[in-house]
Amino acid sequence: MNIITLTDISLTPDINRQPVLKSINWTINKNDRWVLFGANGSGKSMLLELITGYRRPSSGSISRFGKPATGSDIRQIRKKIGYVSSNIRTQVFPRETVLDLIMSGHYATIGLYDKPDSLLRNNAEELLEHTGLIDRRNDFFSHLSDGEKQKILIARALINRPELLILDEPAATLDIASREDLLLTLSRLLDNHNGALIYVTHHIEEITPLFQQCLILQDGTVFKSGSISETISSESLSELFNLPLKVHCHNNRFFPMLKTEEEN
Repeated sequence: MNIITLTDISLTPDINRQPVLKSINWTINKNDRWVLFGANGSGKSMLLELITGYRRPSSGSISRFGKPATGSDIRQIRKKIGYVSSNIRTQVFPRETVLDLIMSGHYATIGLYDKPDSLLRNNAEELLEHTGLIDRRNDFFSHLSDGEKQKILIARALINRPELLILDEPAATLDIASREDLLLTLSRLLDNHNGALIYVTHHIEEITPLFQQCLILQDGTVFKSGSISETISSESLSELFNLPLKVHCHNNRFFPMLKTEEEN
């Protein structure tokens, strides 16, 4: 089943401005695990807004979960999508407890206003176990570190077993240790998740064996799309960033370096 299908999508947000997305074609199938990669300003955030229905394309068509955008109730569509972004983090009440925040994802609210049943509480605690933070279930969200907050928000996004999980640069503010801990936690959380995944980043160091495919954006267009091995290479990244780059692969992880004069 196709989760998301974008066909010849272009987006020009304002009249008399240049398009920020041009001729985008992208199909995301059930169980796909995609990296959405590109430099800052390449159009990644705009593309996510189209997928989640917060923007409409200027041209082209979008199909979500097998249904065309026209005639679909976007509110029902969004219930099938788990979304983690920096914007959500800033909306959480300082005194919201960790467990309540995870359970609030079931109701798609910021803050828990309904009384959860035992099944929901058990599901939330099971996700919390996978984050390694079960002993902090009653702590305030504001007391967590940045890395811990990201783990909890991912667990919150997974509480309803979404058909599509979108993680918008979840490791952007983290140091190396916290980033690696988050990536390990993500693998544990997704062990029993059968939905598709879009992981957004502009750092190839975050690409782990968890991911299968990569879409690279450049100036609002698809630069490359395909398997990780086809897209993340010295040649493609050198062309993308207009730099003489060498990509080292170690234990199925990628690390970029500038080529030396001798290598050039």
